[in-house]
Amino acid sequence: MSNPIQDIVCAFINCGQGKCVASNTTGIGFDCDCQSGWKKMQIGPLTFPSCVVPNCTIDFQCNGSPPPPPPPTPPAAAPPPPPFTLANPCTFTWCGDGTCVTNGTGYNCQCNEGSANLMNLSGLACFKKCYFGADCNVASPPSGNSGSQGAREVPNCSRNLHILTMTIVVAFFITWI
Repeated sequence: MSNPIQDIVCAFINCGQGKCVASNTTGIGFDCDCQSGWKKMQIGPLTFPSCVVPNCTIDFQCNGSPPPPPPPTPPAAAPPPPPFTLANPCTFTWCGDGTCVTNGTGYNCQCNEGSANLMNLSGLACFKKCYFGADCNVASPPSGNSGSQGAREVPNCSRNLHILTMTIVVAFFITWI
């Protein structure tokens, strides 16, 4: 039986390459059913519900290049010094092989030379093409720098992507404790 509150939650959830379904089996009231070729992110014992990871081989140290910088660390318990602010969407955003740039109330990941946004969406992290194995044809980024002007914006979901990134950072922090 459908729960109206859970159905409302799904109206605001971006499951990436999946579909939101109400669920009583998760502590958050919903789950995501991933499309073929996509999976949920597993961080230690935690599984993030959105389908944002291609179901294929990913090697961040391809061609001897250094991996992208790690996600930002969570703040200490003390009040943060300026310019740290939770209102800044780049505070906890991981752009992979790129740089987070605020865009009004949202953000874009501007990719370094030789990298492109996943799925050519400027709100997703930047990856070098060589990060993706031969089995990643569904997810490999196009050549070029898609973080430049003219890149497609993430339609009405940059807030959800920001929440996704913050959740991932918190999950990394929890696994380090």
